[in-house]
Amino acid sequence: MVKPESRTRRIVRPSGGTVIMLVTVLLGVTVLAPTLQQFISQRQRIADLQHHLATVETEIIELQTEQARWSDPAYVQAQARGRLLFVMPGETSYLVTDSDAPPPVQEPTPAQADMYETDTDWLEALGQSFVTSGFANAPGPAGAETPEGTP
Repeated sequence: MVKPESRTRRIVRPSGGTVIMLVTVLLGVTVLAPTLQQFISQRQRIADLQHHLATVETEIIELQTEQARWSDPAYVQAQARGRLLFVMPGETSYLVTDSDAPPPVQEPTPAQADMYETDTDWLEALGQSFVTSGFANAPGPAGAETPEGTP
């Protein structure tokens, strides 16, 4: 039987080439990682800008179509009749309201100066508040009664 002390342990030691390759790989990762991260963020930014550009181009086309519509006198006339209830000279305008519809909103009455006038002077009330708070008795502990005449 072999004694445990007599067993030879085999220690694996890397060769010089392995160490050089490991250092080279670590150096490459260290150098390339920031560049790769910057490349990925730039590609993301380009994709975002391309999406934004497509959205803006769509909006431009819609606005050009709207502008072309407003160049047509028939469209302008239809909009004036529909939105502003304009009529051509000699025509009679009828406005039909639905009986189930809520009543039209009444315009609020304009504010009047006499509605907001007060009989007290706010500056005098403020000064009186300071004086009153300066001479008030300090509150005692909760539930404790103080003898009359003592602060």
